[in-house]
Amino acid sequence: MRFASHYAIEASSESEFAADLNRRTRRQPRRDSPWFLARRHASHHMNAKGFGPAQLMYSSSNPDAIRGQEQIMIENYGGARRSGGNSGNEINGISSQNPKGEAYRQAARTEFGE
Repeated sequence: MRFASHYAIEASSESEFAADLNRRTRRQPRRDSPWFLARRHASHHMNAKGFGPAQLMYSSSNPDAIRGQEQIMIENYGGARRSGGNSGNEINGISSQNPKGEAYRQAARTEFGE
């Protein structure tokens, strides 16, 4: 069985929210992106905060690239709130203490460009 890796960003008028859909749907067999996005939006906790349906931004079979891109997007949208940022993300996708953090970011830059 193959598993899909998807990266999505949800937009609202308040701020942006980045999420790695693969972490939330690991046990699901490969399906198309609209299925993942609709499933996630149907009961997502950020809906009540004014965030609209997710829009697929990146897709890859490289989980390191997905993880790195999630963190890059969190940083681009103002940083995680717990770290003093103002994005829609409460926490970072990659801990500042994670020794693989830069490797994840580099994988993203290689896969998706700067």
